[in-house]
Amino acid sequence: MHKAAARLAVFSCSVLLPLAAEAAFQFEQTLVEVTPDFGQERVTAVFRFKNVSTPGSVRSIETSCGCLSANSDKRSYAPGEAGEVTAVFNAKGLSGSVERTITFVSATKGEAPVRLAVRVHVPALVEIEPKMLNWEIGEALTPKTFKVTMQGPDPIRIKSASSSRRNVSTVLKTITEGRVYEIEVKPQSTAEALLGMVRIETDTRFREHQKQMAFFRIDKKQAAAQP
Repeated sequence: MHKAAARLAVFSCSVLLPLAAEAAFQFEQTLVEVTPDFGQERVTAVFRFKNVSTPGSVRSIETSCGCLSANSDKRSYAPGEAGEVTAVFNAKGLSGSVERTITFVSATKGEAPVRLAVRVHVPALVEIEPKMLNWEIGEALTPKTFKVTMQGPDPIRIKSASSSRRNVSTVLKTITEGRVYEIEVKPQSTAEALLGMVRIETDTRFREHQKQMAFFRIDKKQAAAQP
């Protein structure tokens, strides 16, 4: 009696549980990586898919930030019909690798949303190494140097490099005109903690890259990491 009741309960639960809908829209890939040209502000990524089920439609397409827009080429698709989601990313003022996501929702009942990702590798027009110059409190007043390399196809010159701190001096050196520069930084004292920056002004035609920043600091000695 108890076994029959248990079998009935299992059967009842299986009837009540909704079956996961087979994905109507199958994407060739859910991650698209793009590397724009130097100074290119708008980057396009295309996600291709196919409707492998009954006639279906797109309910919504949402992006993770205002810098990314995405739309499908149409809203409804016949069985076997192919389609595309075209995403446009605004890379203005950015550098390095940036990833943003798209949520694609089908109108098919019970079908899970599809997460798409656009990964953009924005080349740095002006590369500064290291990112930070460090002195320890009490360290000798030895100059340290930023290396600035222009990565674009056109020469870029540094017009000025000035310290945000009066007691920290900078000296600009041209290594290769329009391509490689060094900025020597020297504090007048390392007796106290200090944080500052070097403001770098270039003559690039890209306004968002005309001003760069490099940072320096004087701080207490960092404790050695435990093995």
